[in-house]
Amino acid sequence: RHGLRLDAAQRDWHLSTPVPYDPPLTYSGWSQSRALGERIADLLPDSDAEHPYQILIHSSPYTRCIETSVGIASGLISSRRHPHSKKATLRVDEFLGEWLNPVYYEHITPPPPSHMMLAAAKATLLRNETIDEYIPSVTAARSSSSRLWTRSASTSTTTGSGTIAPLVRSRSITATADLPPSTESILRPDGDHYIAPVPQYAISVTGPIPKGYFTHARERCVDVDMAWNSSREPLDWGDGGQYGESWASMQRRFRRGLAKLVQYYSEEAIQPTVVILVTHGAGCNALIGALTGQPVLVDVGMGSLTLAERK
Repeated sequence: RHGLRLDAAQRDWHLSTPVPYDPPLTYSGWSQSRALGERIADLLPDSDAEHPYQILIHSSPYTRCIETSVGIASGLISSRRHPHSKKATLRVDEFLGEWLNPVYYEHITPPPPSHMMLAAAKATLLRNETIDEYIPSVTAARSSSSRLWTRSASTSTTTGSGTIAPLVRSRSITATADLPPSTESILRPDGDHYIAPVPQYAISVTGPIPKGYFTHARERCVDVDMAWNSSREPLDWGDGGQYGESWASMQRRFRRGLAKLVQYYSEEAIQPTVVILVTHGAGCNALIGALTGQPVLVDVGMGSLTLAERK
């Protein structure tokens, strides 16, 4: 299931957006997703350089699931357990979308048809942002009078030939070459491992993901299959349902899509394959029920993992 969503942490968030039905993750949810990717890497048997795992992530088209998917991919590549792991392939599927229960949308606008959600998801995956870092500019020298600091009348503080400037916001950072020494390590490649940017300033875990972090992880950890559309022929895995669908209809939607997905990879896979499905709470119930062959009604925790192995 996706990580912690912003509208659950900020109850009035829906009042400030034109898409209240599609909240993003919080920074805590982003961290959850990365930790989940590392956990998946820990659970996988060891692979070798000649036969690395093929990692395929199938996501609901909702933003919180797209961001969770990229976070999982970054966690997988960050793990030192599988040093030969390459980029994951990300595919967006309509059938993995949220249960369109009218009760969910009593006070907000309901989502558009699933094909429009798919288009919006692909637009999200094309979004480019740069990382803004707050970098202190400090140069200090002891003065000849043996006083550590000598305050001047200007806005900066001077000591002899040294100057201590106030904390300033740097230019946007887009590449390692642009980084000052104090922050270069947070983006520096480490062999096959991904090193994620880390805030160098105070940040709320219930706030949004810092600007640029999603783009940074997507570019380095994910190959997005933009041509993928499983709702159309020849795949025909199904769409995201109709607004007002019943619990039983939602269950059938997920069961049908899962059955076709398993059949597809049974025929296509030519190397060790790991398929990760990222969806919503109701969808997790449907998928667990389909995998176990039993009715399931549980509160699936955000950022949680259910693991199944094909016999």
